[in-house]
Amino acid sequence: MKLPSLLPAIDCALADGNAVVVQLVSTAEAMLDRRLADLSDAEREALEIDLSPREYV
Repeated sequence: MKLPSLLPAIDCALADGNAVVVQLVSTAEAMLDRRLADLSDAEREALEIDLSPREYV
């Protein structure tokens, strides 16, 4: 985890009787790398790829 303070903050909020919502955000870098690896040289020139999360949901 990149946020070592996240779990203690969650525990504290829950102890205070609050609900906790954690949002995970991606930079899409890994998706981009995977998609680029699958492209031919001609496709890389045009670069018409969709990085929306709809195909991963």
